[in-house]
Amino acid sequence: MKDFDELVRGRKREKFKLGGQTFTTRANLSARRFARMLSLVEQIDGAEAAIDATAAFMDKVLIPEDRERFRLLLEVDADEDVEDDEKAVTLEQINEVVDWTVEHYTGKRITREESSTPGAESAPMPQNVVSFNPAKNQAS
Repeated sequence: MKDFDELVRGRKREKFKLGGQTFTTRANLSARRFARMLSLVEQIDGAEAAIDATAAFMDKVLIPEDRERFRLLLEVDADEDVEDDEKAVTLEQINEVVDWTVEHYTGKRITREESSTPGAESAPMPQNVVSFNPAKNQAS
């Protein structure tokens, strides 16, 4: 008998550091929660909306006690106070957190054919496809 619970058995909460703070992810996400998370990404229209979508995305991923701290971290605006420059979280950092999070829950490495970060190197990599059909999930 194939035991699909084995896929997530033993998966633990992961921690990451951002803006000098430590955050903890949920160990697992339900399929519905993950689908909602992905639909947030598809609705992005503009830079401010991208930050709002990231906050909503991370609300689905983080344990409840870390959500407000993460949202506050996204609100730091380095232009308001020169001393806050060290606390400001960059777009590059946010992109990496989101990619790492999706990879954690799907087991699929996120790749970018072109980086949106100025000066960042990009190398062509095979595209990973997440599908409910196992045949489509195999690397080519």
